[in-house]
Amino acid sequence: MKAQAKPAAYGLTSLTALVIANMIGAGVFTTSGFALADLYTPERVLLAWAVAGGIALCGAYAYGALADVLTESGGEYLYLSRLVHPAVGFIAGWVSLLAGFTGAIAFAALTLEAYVYPVQGWLAAGSIVLAAFLHGIYKAPGAWVQNAMVGIKLLLLLWLPLAAMGSSGIGASTTTETPPFPPSSFAESLLWISLSYAGFNAAIYVRGEAVSGAAVKSALLIGTAVTTVFYLLLNRVFVDTAPYVEVAGQAQIAAIAVKSLNQPLTTSLFNFVVPLALFTSVSAMMLASPRVYAQMAADGRLPKVLRFAADKAPPRQAIWLQAALALAVVAISSIRELLTYLSLTLALSSVTAVASLFVIRRRQLAKVSVLSLTIATLYIVMTLSTACIGAWLNPWQGLASVITIGTGYVAYRVGT
Repeated sequence: MKAQAKPAAYGLTSLTALVIANMIGAGVFTTSGFALADLYTPERVLLAWAVAGGIALCGAYAYGALADVLTESGGEYLYLSRLVHPAVGFIAGWVSLLAGFTGAIAFAALTLEAYVYPVQGWLAAGSIVLAAFLHGIYKAPGAWVQNAMVGIKLLLLLWLPLAAMGSSGIGASTTTETPPFPPSSFAESLLWISLSYAGFNAAIYVRGEAVSGAAVKSALLIGTAVTTVFYLLLNRVFVDTAPYVEVAGQAQIAAIAVKSLNQPLTTSLFNFVVPLALFTSVSAMMLASPRVYAQMAADGRLPKVLRFAADKAPPRQAIWLQAALALAVVAISSIRELLTYLSLTLALSSVTAVASLFVIRRRQLAKVSVLSLTIATLYIVMTLSTACIGAWLNPWQGLASVITIGTGYVAYRVGT
């Protein structure tokens, strides 16, 4: 009897595309308007994007070191369950279930709908179902479509800074008088911008289905570096094209900046690439997030029906669970309120995961280099400092994060 072929493993190209698609979503097209209002100059906003990119690269390197030790899929849930305590891992999975992925998928889908044609949730819902179909039927076609869409997205996004180079509008977004540098506002801007970099660790969620650990590590670093460069190029246009009074504090900063270029072709391409970028974001998160739930089910923390199949086919039941949760958030249209606390909650989750490198070193479970520990320390210190300042400036969002984590612990205790 002829042996049944196993599903193809994710290679470097697919893993890198997954990282990029998870990162380039709604945040880059909205965040800088608010940052500009708080920081006053385009140079300070670009500095914030550069610093956040550096922090994300540190996180990508640290996660790559973790992927060397634990070779299964599952992300923070897996790392923290195995290395710290099952309760800590469950809380990380709970955060992903309620906020990190579900909220982010719904937000990207709703933003996609707003850009294309508002039809009371139907287009947003359709994009979620389509993404679930792509990744739930069979692994290879979903990866091919994802890779192609990411490639097209990057090429079209590259057109925007090139088109803006000759525009007379560059340099128009400045204030008449520059106030002093505001450290607390800079930290808060870093916190918000960190949401746009949050997908830097996406490849670790499919670690067990990757061709190798080296491919995962390379994808994390390459994807994060490429995205950082694109973010700087794009935000150079967004914050330094239109007059300051037109874009400061505006969520639609990207659309306003592109319109100010007065280039019909660029505007048409932008109107195409933004929905494409948002759909690839939905698709990438729909690919990554079910692996967390499948691993939790394999550990007995969620119903067994959500587990991976024996041949490591896509975890279809977990994919459709994720789709159903995201559809529910779209239906109640509360995602915009949820986003105000996502950055704090996800920051705590990622910091705890990176800190588990020190547990590996202390227990001598594997060799962890001094360089890895140094970079991990830098990531932890920078991320925690930013999160603490953000929580101090936004106490209600900080409280919401604490409640989310607390309910996760209650759910763990009830289930054990």
